Amino acid sequence: MQTRAPFAKLLPMIAAWLVAFPTITLLLVLLAPVISDWPLLARTFVLTLLIVPVISLATPAVLPLVRRVFQSATAATIPARGD
Repeated sequence: MQTRAPFAKLLPMIAAWLVAFPTITLLLVLLAPVISDWPLLARTFVLTLLIVPVISLATPAVLPLVRRVFQSATAATIPARGD
């Protein structure tokens, strides 16, 4: 039985969040002066139009890094069998 299995299911979500958070923040900083007067649906449409492709393209690139970080963290905290 693997003790790391629950974390494995969360890794893609963590990688997507690591891409989404800075992307959304950057877009809000850059676009806020331009779109702040727009209706909510128009602002949401433009932001998601830009954010979704970035997340879709960047998440697979970030996922191996997230896996390595969590593997090294769990390896350091979970003793091997026989220890």
